Amino acid sequence: MAGGNNPSNGVVGGLLSGFLYQIGPSVLLVTAIVVSVLALLYSVFLLSDSRCSDTESESLLPQSESVNKMDRVSVGMLMVAMMVFIVGMVGAENVLQLYVLKPPLSWDSVWAGYGRAATSAMYLSSFLGVLTLFSVMGDTALTLLGIVSNCTGMAIMAFAIESWVYFLARAIMMFACVPMPTLRAMLSKNLHPQQYGRVFGLLQLVLAVSDLLSNVFFTTIYPLTLGWYSGFCFLLSGAISYISAIPILYLSGRGLRHGTI
Repeated sequence: MAGGNNPSNGVVGGLLSGFLYQIGPSVLLVTAIVVSVLALLYSVFLLSDSRCSDTESESLLPQSESVNKMDRVSVGMLMVAMMVFIVGMVGAENVLQLYVLKPPLSWDSVWAGYGRAATSAMYLSSFLGVLTLFSVMGDTALTLLGIVSNCTGMAIMAFAIESWVYFLARAIMMFACVPMPTLRAMLSKNLHPQQYGRVFGLLQLVLAVSDLLSNVFFTTIYPLTLGWYSGFCFLLSGAISYISAIPILYLSGRGLRHGTI
């Protein structure tokens, strides 16, 4: 999914970027460079290392505990869910940036900035959604809510022939960024701390490949559909990403059968 390092900055930057571009492309470029340099200097000189030393507590863990068997079925299913979700959404989001520039929307730089602001706002609303709904819904229901929100909004994008439909779809996608961090949290609960590095390293590799495949797939499909239905990619995106709910529902049913949830 596309996004920024800081969602609130992404919203402000999206709102202002189009106006800066109209002043002059060089002004937008210089502004971006200055902000990036300031962020780098802040990170290097002002952020303190807040990590706590856990070496003593780790050394007290029994050696046998470090080799506890993880639930391979749950780990595998969660990784498959993340992979399918990424394949369905990343490429379509990148194609969407091209879609808004051509008819019927034909956005200029200002409207494109508004679109980026709406995209960044999804991160803020998703963050607030996790904070407010986690204790009520739990991991599984919250993840499914995010999938439905994301995929339904993307399907509506297929019919965005006016700008207000685009922003309506983005509003429906207000929990679009919930699934990935929630699935990561669910994955971590099935691992021993000493297994995090190996499993999450493998996960990052799988997600990087999924990201690449998604971009290649949708950028190949999109030009082929321009002549008859340019929004087809977004319908396909929603359909693929809905499949990511299947392993989650399976794990939920499995947990109910075994009395673990």
